[in-house]
Amino acid sequence: MEHDFGPAGRVVDLKTAHLENALFGIDPLLLAGLLVLGAFTGFAAGLLGIGGGMIMVPFITMILTQQAFPAEQIVKVAVATSLASILFTSIASVRAHHRRGAVRWDIVRMVAPGIVVGSVLGAQFAAQLKGALLAALFAGFVGFSATQMLTGKKPSPSRTMPGASGSAAAGGFVGFLSAIVGAGGGSSRYP
Repeated sequence: MEHDFGPAGRVVDLKTAHLENALFGIDPLLLAGLLVLGAFTGFAAGLLGIGGGMIMVPFITMILTQQAFPAEQIVKVAVATSLASILFTSIASVRAHHRRGAVRWDIVRMVAPGIVVGSVLGAQFAAQLKGALLAALFAGFVGFSATQMLTGKKPSPSRTMPGASGSAAAGGFVGFLSAIVGAGGGSSRYP
């Protein structure tokens, strides 16, 4: 454990001091901006089911660029931060939709194993990519999703769900893609 001498000759744990500085030394305008971004993202994700990553990743990228983060890490940190925050928006949204009986838990049980495996593999894959390539993949995903939405292309409502293995494979694709682009599964599964 690293130590240094603080005010009045007290021994200070450098890791604790760094954490306190990171938590309390944040610029109030930056904090306000992040809170507004989080609130807007949560609202849009809950209302539209779009996955907050489509909103968060570009804005976090801009914020990290202004904060002089290392260029190669900016998009990776933006994607990871987006995914971490989506955890909270997803829980809140699922609870609200569940109360209205709008969650098909039978489908969730079939796709969840694949989503978990796919997201782990996708995160490992994304970690190996250059930041610029990750940004290009994100841009391509957003462009594809926007085209799908603008053209009104939707899956046929009469189609049947694949069996357990097909659902798990589809979940694996969704998890893999979501981990790479930092968007929630709703964006990649239901654009």
